[in-house]
Amino acid sequence: PGTAPRTDPYSVQPTSVYSTGDVSIRPTGLTVIAVISLLAGIVGVLSGLFGLVGLFLGEAFANAIQPAGPGQNLQQQMQADINEVTQKYMWVTLPLTLVGIVVSGGMAVGGIGILTTKPWSRVLLRRIFLVAIVVECIKGITYAVSQLEMGPIMREHMSKIADSGGGPGGETMGQMMQVMSYVGIAFLAVWTITKIALMLWARGY
Repeated sequence: PGTAPRTDPYSVQPTSVYSTGDVSIRPTGLTVIAVISLLAGIVGVLSGLFGLVGLFLGEAFANAIQPAGPGQNLQQQMQADINEVTQKYMWVTLPLTLVGIVVSGGMAVGGIGILTTKPWSRVLLRRIFLVAIVVECIKGITYAVSQLEMGPIMREHMSKIADSGGGPGGETMGQMMQVMSYVGIAFLAVWTITKIALMLWARGY
């Protein structure tokens, strides 16, 4: 006797592959991928838009909220040095942010496509995931390099700011700020690896 033909839930064939008669055949894993893609896409678009605002207005906002006091000039100098590092990598961060918004939008569309059994959803999401993996790698490297430059800047200036306030522990405060920047790099590395692993799993599902 012949065997029943296999169906691929991601197939680009007509939507009949999703159902047999009146019974839907969407695997649980595929539904999970669709929901995560939809939510991640929406969050990614919003965070990307806020990121664009931060790139162009972040310096003005940071200067506006600086408190007055004996360390105000030191804080302004620290912010200026940090902004210099930010501007240095603007040629990478700006395109990455724009591409990230497009990729996130594609994830949301792909998730909706799977949930509504569109035949193009498999191809779209697999391509989007591939681009997203590349973007995440470049973004992670750029962030790590910029933070490695900002760490010593924050240590130096925070030490001076703490000392200007008349309290003890200026050097300790500076060291803590530098350590926090390294902790941020480690956290981002773990989060990036997790996202890449999930996208590789989704591509091969």
